[in-house]
Amino acid sequence: LSSLLEMLIPSMCLSLQQILRRVCAQLSDLAPSLAMMITRMVASKILAHVDSEDEGGKEADPVIKKETYSPLVNVLTLCAVLSSQSMFKTSLLSLLHSKMDKDEEGEEGYQRF
Repeated sequence: LSSLLEMLIPSMCLSLQQILRRVCAQLSDLAPSLAMMITRMVASKILAHVDSEDEGGKEADPVIKKETYSPLVNVLTLCAVLSSQSMFKTSLLSLLHSKMDKDEEGEEGYQRF
Protein backbone atom coordinates (compact mmCIF):
# COMPACT_ATOMS: atom_id res chain seq x y z
CA LEU A 1 0.00 0.00 0.00
CA SER A 2 2.81 2.37 0.91
CA SER A 3 4.72 1.85 -2.34
CA LEU A 4 1.52 2.29 -4.37
CA LEU A 5 0.76 5.59 -2.68
CA GLU A 6 4.37 6.75 -3.04
CA MET A 7 4.18 6.03 -6.75
CA LEU A 8 0.90 7.94 -7.19
CA ILE A 9 1.72 11.06 -5.16
CA PRO A 10 3.88 12.79 -7.82
CA SER A 11 1.20 12.31 -10.49
CA MET A 12 0.22 15.44 -12.38
CA CYS A 13 -3.31 14.19 -13.11
CA LEU A 14 -5.76 16.40 -11.19
CA SER A 15 -8.50 13.79 -10.90
CA LEU A 16 -6.01 11.22 -9.60
CA GLN A 17 -4.74 13.76 -7.05
CA GLN A 18 -8.28 14.40 -5.82
CA ILE A 19 -8.96 10.67 -5.46
CA LEU A 20 -5.62 10.21 -3.72
CA ARG A 21 -6.49 12.93 -1.21
CA ARG A 22 -9.78 11.25 -0.37
CA VAL A 23 -8.21 7.79 -0.12
CA CYS A 24 -5.40 9.02 2.13
CA ALA A 25 -7.89 10.88 4.33
CA GLN A 26 -10.07 7.79 4.69
CA LEU A 27 -7.08 5.51 5.32
CA SER A 28 -5.71 7.82 7.99
CA ASP A 29 -9.07 7.71 9.77
CA LEU A 30 -9.02 3.89 9.89
CA ALA A 31 -6.11 3.38 12.28
CA PRO A 32 -3.33 5.38 13.91
CA SER A 33 -0.69 3.15 12.30
CA LEU A 34 -2.05 3.92 8.82
CA ALA A 35 -2.17 7.62 9.65
CA MET A 36 1.48 7.50 10.75
CA MET A 37 2.48 5.60 7.59
CA ILE A 38 0.78 8.17 5.37
CA THR A 39 2.27 11.04 7.37
CA ARG A 40 5.80 9.62 7.10
CA MET A 41 5.33 9.06 3.39
CA VAL A 42 4.12 12.62 2.75
CA ALA A 43 6.86 14.14 4.93
CA SER A 44 9.52 12.02 3.22
CA LYS A 45 8.30 13.11 -0.21
CA ILE A 46 8.37 16.77 0.79
CA LEU A 47 11.89 16.44 2.21
CA ALA A 48 13.06 14.55 -0.89
CA HIS A 49 11.77 17.31 -3.19
CA VAL A 50 13.28 20.05 -1.03
CA ASP A 51 16.63 18.23 -0.94
CA SER A 52 16.62 17.77 -4.71
CA GLU A 53 15.93 21.49 -5.10
CA ASP A 54 18.83 22.35 -2.78
CA GLU A 55 21.20 20.16 -4.79
CA GLY A 56 20.10 21.79 -8.06
CA GLY A 57 21.58 25.13 -7.12
CA LYS A 58 20.78 28.51 -8.61
CA GLU A 59 22.31 27.84 -12.03
CA ALA A 60 19.42 25.57 -13.07
CA ASP A 61 17.32 26.50 -16.09
CA PRO A 62 14.10 28.33 -15.03
CA VAL A 63 11.95 26.03 -17.20
CA ILE A 64 13.41 22.92 -15.56
CA LYS A 65 13.05 24.54 -12.14
CA LYS A 66 9.36 25.25 -12.81
CA GLU A 67 8.79 21.61 -13.79
CA THR A 68 10.41 20.36 -10.60
CA TYR A 69 8.20 22.58 -8.46
CA SER A 70 5.01 20.96 -9.76
CA PRO A 71 5.45 17.64 -7.89
CA LEU A 72 6.43 19.56 -4.76
CA VAL A 73 3.29 21.67 -5.04
CA ASN A 74 1.21 18.49 -5.40
CA VAL A 75 2.73 16.96 -2.27
CA LEU A 76 2.34 20.19 -0.30
CA THR A 77 -1.29 20.42 -1.41
CA LEU A 78 -1.84 16.83 -0.30
CA CYS A 79 -0.29 17.64 3.07
CA ALA A 80 -2.45 20.75 3.44
CA VAL A 81 -5.65 18.89 2.60
CA LEU A 82 -4.79 15.97 4.88
CA SER A 83 -3.90 18.36 7.71
CA SER A 84 -7.59 19.11 8.06
CA GLN A 85 -8.04 15.47 9.16
CA SER A 86 -7.57 15.02 12.89
CA MET A 87 -5.69 11.69 12.68
CA PHE A 88 -3.24 13.00 10.08
CA LYS A 89 -2.71 16.22 12.04
CA THR A 90 -2.05 14.25 15.23
CA SER A 91 0.41 11.98 13.43
CA LEU A 92 2.15 14.93 11.82
CA LEU A 93 2.59 16.72 15.14
CA SER A 94 3.77 13.49 16.76
CA LEU A 95 6.24 12.92 13.93
CA LEU A 96 7.62 16.43 14.15
CA HIS A 97 8.20 16.18 17.89
CA SER A 98 9.60 12.67 17.98
CA LYS A 99 13.28 11.87 17.86
CA MET A 100 12.78 8.21 17.03
CA ASP A 101 13.21 8.74 13.29
CA LYS A 102 16.89 9.65 13.31
CA ASP A 103 17.96 6.35 11.78
CA GLU A 104 15.45 6.50 8.94
CA GLU A 105 15.83 10.08 7.78
CA GLY A 106 19.39 11.02 8.69
CA GLU A 107 20.80 12.89 11.64
CA GLU A 108 17.98 15.38 12.06
CA GLY A 109 15.07 13.03 11.41
CA TYR A 110 11.90 14.91 10.52
CA GLN A 111 12.92 17.91 12.63
CA ARG A 112 13.92 19.89 9.54
CA PHE A 113 10.43 19.38 8.12
